[in-house]
Amino acid sequence: MTGQEELERGQQAADVLANPMYQEAMDRLITEATTRWQKEKDADARDWLWMLVQAGKRVNKVLEETMQTGKLRSKQIEME
Repeated sequence: MTGQEELERGQQAADVLANPMYQEAMDRLITEATTRWQKEKDADARDWLWMLVQAGKRVNKVLEETMQTGKLRSKQIEME
């Protein structure tokens, strides 16, 4: 991947993370799944809900890592 592509991907990730609708959707997904997980009696359903919560958090983490990579690339380019 080129430096320019990393910059663009970093900006796109930042835009997604800053989008209020994305934030609301992810917050709602994680909150609802966590609430259901805490009340669920069936072990298989609880496992699935737990994985859903973890997947939502992982999506955010991947976007944050992509955004940070773009920021680092930007600083490298500035220093050159």
